[in-house]
Amino acid sequence: MTNPALLNSNDFVRVTNDGDEVIEGRYASVDYMFRIGDAVDMPLVAAHHIFGFGGTDQSRAAAFLRLGWHDKKDAMKRLSKISFEELPNVIELVPRNKTSRVGPLGVGGSEGAAAGTLLPPPAPEDPLADPEIDEPVIGERI
Repeated sequence: MTNPALLNSNDFVRVTNDGDEVIEGRYASVDYMFRIGDAVDMPLVAAHHIFGFGGTDQSRAAAFLRLGWHDKKDAMKRLSKISFEELPNVIELVPRNKTSRVGPLGVGGSEGAAAGTLLPPPAPEDPLADPEIDEPVIGERI
């Protein structure tokens, strides 16, 4: 079973509008704006719905009508100015402290962790704790 919170880059496509005008589309209550020269990363199903990407002639014709492109020859010319690319499998990492090349536990055991890296945030307080109620002492009858 896959985790629905994780994104699979194979389910997305990068769309770049190299045409002469801004293109607007909508899929699943999400508005997309394709400005000239800008790349937009979007789900494949949205690209299929808006542009007919990866579909049949019939699905492309329906997409063209939704875009207001009624002349097939003109629509194909506009579509040729739109590029569809795979998303790169890239994970953006936060840069480390450039003064130290040693990991947090490299020198001095756990002392290295406090020497140049961020400390973990404090534990959250219990949201259900009532400050007016004293906690029972272990062994005390309630």
